[in-house]
Amino acid sequence: MTIVLLCVLSAGCKQTELPFTGYGYIRNLDGSYVSGVSVKLGDSGIVHTDEKGLWSSVLEGGADVIPVPEHKDVVFYPIKSTVTRRKPRADFTMMDLSIRDTPVASHQSWMLANALGYPTGFESFYSEKINPGLLGRYTASAMAKGEEVDQDYLEVLRRAMDRTEYTSFTFAGGKYAIVRPRRYSENLGIDSHAIFVEESGEWKVLLPGFLFFGEFGIDPTVSDVMKWLDRWEVTSGELREWVHQVLFTEVFDRIFADTIGRKAYDGFLTEGTRFRYRKSILRDGIIELEVNEDLVNVEKAYRGRLTLGAPAQFERNVARFIKHVFDLDESIHEVHVRVYVPVYTDDYGTVEDREVGIITMDRSTYERIRWDTIRTEMVTEHLKSQWWY
Repeated sequence: MTIVLLCVLSAGCKQTELPFTGYGYIRNLDGSYVSGVSVKLGDSGIVHTDEKGLWSSVLEGGADVIPVPEHKDVVFYPIKSTVTRRKPRADFTMMDLSIRDTPVASHQSWMLANALGYPTGFESFYSEKINPGLLGRYTASAMAKGEEVDQDYLEVLRRAMDRTEYTSFTFAGGKYAIVRPRRYSENLGIDSHAIFVEESGEWKVLLPGFLFFGEFGIDPTVSDVMKWLDRWEVTSGELREWVHQVLFTEVFDRIFADTIGRKAYDGFLTEGTRFRYRKSILRDGIIELEVNEDLVNVEKAYRGRLTLGAPAQFERNVARFIKHVFDLDESIHEVHVRVYVPVYTDDYGTVEDREVGIITMDRSTYERIRWDTIRTEMVTEHLKSQWWY
């Protein structure tokens, strides 16, 4: 009789689930709390975050928690989270990708969108002057990142953003701007130079620097800049020179990083402070490249003449990177590397960077060299050099 009664009770009684409090915080990527965000709680209605970014509500059962974006350029990670009695907390990171009122703010929104896989689409970040065919190819690989975003990735991204500093300046009457970030953390694609143009009160990407480094499945050359800007009607020679300069700055930063180091050697146990790249000019098939070179067997600066072994060291450095310069574009017929080093200009310790020599190679020599098998010291034999210090 007892057994039957227990079976009846087991089959006929439904256990009542007690209410519980679901809660969580919504923060920006920098960790600051976000108030006033609407949060949908399944069928239990909508609550809003308070001044500390906290949402909370008494729930009868489990519920899907979904923050409601204020507009289309606001995204949350995760998109939704399910809370239960065992797991009552659900936190979210909010990112507003719509801030584009200054070149630096626009750069940050664009780079965040790029690192997140363009969760709100990519068209609104780019100038209307850009070739839409190349734009689609450029963004395709980045958009695949969206499937990899989780809280660990967001934390790495936050650290990278925190450690990135920006410099920005406008030109051509304030209509265009170059933004140059300096990264101090993981490589997440947030450290690219870019040229922006102001359109309808917003700064839009006109030329992304890292488009030209064989990334994202495309490998255009310097001359392909104008293909990217197929709707660019500006004919200013000054503006086109700026485009080449920002492009070359990024190019040579990376070439030097992969070959001889981004900074010149400043002496034994001394941290380098001089970036190797100074400037470059491509004109009539000749690229004039100004490079800061090493201090060889001397401290602080050269005095009167270069030290023994310095010219040979400079030639070895050029031999290690000159192939990559010719690889940039078929229109480059000659490479002239102008060597700069710190020198004393008086007997009282005054130091200036001075040009002390030039190292050259032409394309016919470049094309004859078998780069896969030749050694660095053999390449130096095919360089021409002249020294006047």
